[in-house]
Amino acid sequence: MKELLTQQDYWNSRAAEWPKYDIPLIPSPQDIDFMGRHLVPGGDALILGATPEICSLALDTSASVTAVDFAEDVIEALATDGVDYINKDWNGFFAQTTKEYDNIMTDGGLLCLEFPGAWEQIANNIQSHLRPKGVFSARVYITTGNAPEESYDNPNLNRFITSMSNVDSNFTIHPQHPDYQDYNVQYALPPEDVVLRTFGKLALIETLVPDYEAGEHFVSYAWQKTPS
Repeated sequence: MKELLTQQDYWNSRAAEWPKYDIPLIPSPQDIDFMGRHLVPGGDALILGATPEICSLALDTSASVTAVDFAEDVIEALATDGVDYINKDWNGFFAQTTKEYDNIMTDGGLLCLEFPGAWEQIANNIQSHLRPKGVFSARVYITTGNAPEESYDNPNLNRFITSMSNVDSNFTIHPQHPDYQDYNVQYALPPEDVVLRTFGKLALIETLVPDYEAGEHFVSYAWQKTPS
């Protein structure tokens, strides 16, 4: 039996052709505007992932911007001047720093974490590394009661958008598209109530359900750490 490559290998393999693969998944102006409304002016920002649109947004108003991604080739392909990039997995990064941030942001990266264990760990790490009144903003790919429309013929959308009937007991899917056949890739896609429960230590302050196609599956949230 052929040994499959890791999820980290998969993301590195795609770095050179990122625009070809990921145009459908790049955050829209509506998504970016949502995150921009919750940036703390002059604060320290941490980006989980290397999404250039979010890095550029944070640079406009933040005193410092750090981005953490486990795929070295992705960092090289998407690097934005002025951002301090760290090649490490997120929970490993948090385990080695005591620094707190005014903003922590991510674009869909939670789906790459094993559910529920790694989600619970990252939620605790985010809560403990936010300053009081700091904000965690995330675009989260969720399952809904609605099955995908047949019009979702782009594999980049189909690999994320699914209905509850296609998800296992830990809200995991394994993509069937040929691009994944050499990789042991799985995605966590819990429904909204599970997402809200996982980050329940933070106060939910705003939700965005975007108006683009499949927007109900691509929901953005902003949570705040309340002062103790």
